[in-house]
Amino acid sequence: MNSSYKIVMLLIAVTLSTCLMATDYLVSDAGSSEVNGTYTESGTYNGYAQYRLGSTDLYLRYNDMMGSRWEIWDDMMFSTYYYTEVSGSTPPASGWTTDMGDPLRQQ
Repeated sequence: MNSSYKIVMLLIAVTLSTCLMATDYLVSDAGSSEVNGTYTESGTYNGYAQYRLGSTDLYLRYNDMMGSRWEIWDDMMFSTYYYTEVSGSTPPASGWTTDMGDPLRQQ
């Protein structure tokens, strides 16, 4: 095998393994205990990956319709539990508040 063929095969393998690994996010100690748990990747929303809590209607998603923010959204109730205006391609670990202004407690 020539070396350029080996490099191409290695790049394909790395790309496939990266694409197959989804990132999970753990929410804990939230003031609203129903949002606690592990969110796993579940499609996209506004061009960003969105994450769902089990089989519930709760999503961790990026919403640029409300001022570019990450939020924990209840799809059944059409409401936001928590949000952060910290921008980025992935949900931040801090800076979360409720619509009432109470900070989401961090461990």
